[in-house]
Amino acid sequence: MNIISHKTYNDVNIDEYEQNGWKFIFTKSGMYNTTDLAMLQDALTLQAIPDITNGNNCGLIYNKQFNFGILVDPKDALYLCNYQARASNYIDIKKELKTNKLNYISVIPEQAQIKYANIWNQKQNADIKVLNKTSDTFYSSPYKGTIVDGDQINYQFQRFEQLTGIKGKSIFEQQLNENVIKNEVDYLNQVYNIKSKTYHCEYTEEEIPLNNLTPDNPIKWAYHITLFEDELGDNGFSNCEYRFRIMGDCFFGLIRSYLRIDDVLIRILDTRIYHQFNWNYVLRDFTHREDSWTNIEKNGFNFSPQWLTDENQSFHIQNSVPILLHVNDKIYFNAA
Repeated sequence: MNIISHKTYNDVNIDEYEQNGWKFIFTKSGMYNTTDLAMLQDALTLQAIPDITNGNNCGLIYNKQFNFGILVDPKDALYLCNYQARASNYIDIKKELKTNKLNYISVIPEQAQIKYANIWNQKQNADIKVLNKTSDTFYSSPYKGTIVDGDQINYQFQRFEQLTGIKGKSIFEQQLNENVIKNEVDYLNQVYNIKSKTYHCEYTEEEIPLNNLTPDNPIKWAYHITLFEDELGDNGFSNCEYRFRIMGDCFFGLIRSYLRIDDVLIRILDTRIYHQFNWNYVLRDFTHREDSWTNIEKNGFNFSPQWLTDENQSFHIQNSVPILLHVNDKIYFNAA
């Protein structure tokens, strides 16, 4: 039996859907104000934070029988813009083959710079203090979603269903500010540092069956949220979004981190999540595409003004950007 519900609490829209023992909960609200952004930036130890951060735009996929869930949350994605967080969470799953550290990343993106950065660097003198970079100010997050279980699931249900702490469009209001931020950061540290005692990941060469994602397999329910975006001081565009859909026999999600630095490069970090309801695992597909602006243009892509203003520009250019890394793993949530 499929169940659909829509609720609104204090400007936070909550949409729920149930099918085949899975519950899908998505929330959507407005962007954080400047006070919220400053507090979140400080809590996550970031040198900058996207101008548009939709902190309450989240998606939770949950299986009650196996106490297993996959969360997509903008705070988790931004957590991985910190260089230290990236370094401590990188795993080469092709070498490891198997791990119970579920929330690892598959690539540490190279540091990028805008077109005229070298000219600025040449003009620097002893009177200009250069700060060491501790985070990615282009927000190119290698985030692959957050696998949650046990107490983490209970914490998420507290946020999604009871909405404790959510006041209007911000979770950081009134006298709850410091406590709420502390809980969020403590939660992130727990999720990324703890190894699961119940589930594990294995490297696989199995691919998502694209023939099952055609119009012949109709979509029953779908959702789309933008986690954050920023125009990089008019030097390009960076965003992170999540597109999700459910069919009769499976579900599929795409987490995309997209970076365009004008006249410099295009980078696309994609995580695709796929599950057939008769499987005991979720197939996670990670792809890193990247190339210079010059190479992409030489190979025939037209960087037109129309494309630059198209909200789906990353999907129009993706096939013109070569794949640098493609790696898949299976997340087992029930022993066969």
